[in-house]
Amino acid sequence: MDEGWHIYSQHIGYEGPIPTSFTFNESDSYSLNGETQEPTPEKEYDESFEMDLLFFSDEVKFIQPITIN
Repeated sequence: MDEGWHIYSQHIGYEGPIPTSFTFNESDSYSLNGETQEPTPEKEYDESFEMDLLFFSDEVKFIQPITIN
């Protein structure tokens, strides 16, 4: 990510900004195995949303476990 930017966690309350989400194409070659995983996010109070926000700065790796069919 560019300096000063961030990406939100997948786990932000419904009253906050739009959380990160993923959509996977269906395939006969694999099936999803559980939820998309993320590392522990940073947490900071945001006055605009009047709530604690969970986000990532610099770099983040989300992992989606799969099973090969």
